[in-house]
Amino acid sequence: MIIAFKGHIKDIREGSFILNVNNVFYEIKATKNVLDTLHQGDEPLVYVCKQSSNIYGFLTEQEMNNFKEILIANPSMPPNVILRLLNVNPTLNKEDINKANQLNDSKENIEQFKKEICSGLKSLGYGLKESIDSLERVAQEKFKGSYNKMLNYKIEDIIPEVLKYLSKKETVKWNKLRSKGFKVTSQV
Repeated sequence: MIIAFKGHIKDIREGSFILNVNNVFYEIKATKNVLDTLHQGDEPLVYVCKQSSNIYGFLTEQEMNNFKEILIANPSMPPNVILRLLNVNPTLNKEDINKANQLNDSKENIEQFKKEICSGLKSLGYGLKESIDSLERVAQEKFKGSYNKMLNYKIEDIIPEVLKYLSKKETVKWNKLRSKGFKVTSQV
């Protein structure tokens, strides 16, 4: 397995450079950091990682190993995406990516949780906006604004909390009507 090339920089392009190694020319994809340090005619030692038909180049073995670790830990993430992420944050590592993936999973779980609760409330005759507003209020009051904490409960446990809030809200409306002189005999 090839881990590094030493050759002459023939050309620097956007997102890659051409390296002449004994008259064999390789296009090597690299981060902006790497490309900014290279100049035509330089003779660098480039650590490489080959993925399908692309070669990715780094100036240190540590950078190359970090790229490989991220790639291995996130097999569904294309190497070009990892390279773009490293452009934004050169110190990015697999733990950072894993945290981002967990956060994304958590957001997806929260959205699904909200949809299921709103669906249950809709079947009881409540509108979407009213359901979302009430769910937000319950999240604030009961779970200190954390939907992640709410995910520890079953939907069947959350819907009654939302219904209690909705019931209080309706009672306030009825009391306002009474205070304005309307004769309200029952709350339906």
